[in-house]
Amino acid sequence: CFFTRKIRKNARPVCKEESTLIAPADSKLLVYPITSDLQPNIKGRRYTLQELLGKEMIRKIRGKTDLKDFAGGTCMVFRLTMDDYHRYCFVDEGEVLESCYIKGKLHTVSPVSSEFKVYQENSRAVSLLRTKNFGDILQIEVGALLVGKIVNHAMKDFKKGQEKGYFEPGGSTIVLLLKKD
Repeated sequence: CFFTRKIRKNARPVCKEESTLIAPADSKLLVYPITSDLQPNIKGRRYTLQELLGKEMIRKIRGKTDLKDFAGGTCMVFRLTMDDYHRYCFVDEGEVLESCYIKGKLHTVSPVSSEFKVYQENSRAVSLLRTKNFGDILQIEVGALLVGKIVNHAMKDFKKGQEKGYFEPGGSTIVLLLKKD
């Protein structure tokens, strides 16, 4: 299948510079600030971090990271479209502290979906990553219409650029939440 092919010919090499945050996927990138009240405004819709992460993940990460540290941070939305390679990787070296899958709906994530809070309502895989060079990062893979499955590899420790998983099939989205500075 085009979307889940394992080897990509002519792939760019992974940047090994420790100070460089690499993109988790070939995609289109949108960047939003996380406000002091922990609400990124993604594509004109305000979300709380609790809405993005879900109740179970909030419970799992309590005591492992402080969500207040994300105030003033950055929300990066990597939007994969039909022509993108649908495997994604880790943005740095580190370990997976917690993860959970949220079974949700499969609304489209295109601009016509503005009536839905797709990053809250759609199925999602949420991971708390403790990275070597960027601290704690929350990574959210979002399923979408025509993408019924998020496949993450089971692993605890990871290297920068190592494959984290893939979407089957079609376009979807990865959201990274980074702490301030």
